Amino acid sequence: FAALSFPGVAAAQTPSQVNLWVADLTYESGTVHIGGPHKLTADRGINSQPSFTRDGKSIVFVRRDSADGQGDVYRIDLATGSETRITNTPEMENSPSILPDGNMMVIRWTPPTLFKEWGPWIYDTKGIPLRGVLPGPDTVGYFTPLDATTIAMMQPKTHNAIGLFDTRTGKLTDYDFTVANLPPQRIPGQRAISYTRVDSVAGNSIRRLDLRTHDTTTIAPAIPKKTVHAWTPRGTILMAKGNVVYSLTPPAKTWTQVTSFTDPELQDVNAYVVSPRGDKLILISPVKPVARC
Repeated sequence: FAALSFPGVAAAQTPSQVNLWVADLTYESGTVHIGGPHKLTADRGINSQPSFTRDGKSIVFVRRDSADGQGDVYRIDLATGSETRITNTPEMENSPSILPDGNMMVIRWTPPTLFKEWGPWIYDTKGIPLRGVLPGPDTVGYFTPLDATTIAMMQPKTHNAIGLFDTRTGKLTDYDFTVANLPPQRIPGQRAISYTRVDSVAGNSIRRLDLRTHDTTTIAPAIPKKTVHAWTPRGTILMAKGNVVYSLTPPAKTWTQVTSFTDPELQDVNAYVVSPRGDKLILISPVKPVARC
C-alpha cells in the first residue's frame, strides 16, 4: 500500500534513515525566501508526515525505528529541539494532526491488516487511543480536519480518491480520483482544499476542491513526477525536486526556483508543510538519496 512508503525512499528496498529539517521563511516584495535548513531528527529512524501544532511552535510526526512498519508519534519543540514521544502502542500511527481541543487524530492500524482494522482515531494528549472517527474500519490513508463537522480524507481504493466525511451524517463522499497518498491541503483564504492528481501520461497536477460547491478544478501543473506540495499563508505553493525548492502563486502556471541546497543530505527533498504563521518550512529528506534510473 502506497501510504507505507515515504517521500524519497524506494519502497522495494529497506529504507535508509529519513530526517525532518526546518528552514525559516521570509518574504520580500511578494517573493518567498528560504533560509538554511536545520536538521531536527538527528538520523534517528524513518521520520515522516509532520504537521504543526496550532501555535506553530512544535511539530508532531511519525517515526519508524524498524523495517517492519511499526512506528509511533513524536513531538519536537522547534525552539529548544526537545523531543517527546507521544504514543507507545503495538499499533502503527500515521498522519498525526492536533485538534482544537488538544487531542490528536491519527490513522491507527497494524501492518498485517494493512489499514483494514482501525482507520482514523482520536487519541488523547497522553497518546492513548479513545475512539474511532468513522462508523466502522475503513481504508483511509490520510486526512485533514477542516472544521467541527468536516474532515477531508484520502481513500486508497481501486482508484485513490479524495473525499469529504460529514461527522453529523457519518457519510463519506468521494469527489476526485487517482490522487496522491498525501494529506489534503487547506488553500489559504479560500473555502477549498488542494491535492495532487496523478497522471503518468499527461503529468501530475495540483487540483482544487471547492468545499461549498464541490466542484473540482486544476490549479497548476505539478513539478514533473512530484506530488508533495505545501501552501504558505500568503497563497504561494512550494514544491521540491532533487535539491531545489520551487514556488508558484496562482493563477500563475509556471514554477520559479527559490533555492537549492548543497548539503549531501538535502539532495532528494520534499517541501512538506508550512507553519500557521508562514515563518517555518518543514522538509523531508533521506540520508542517502534514492538512486535514479
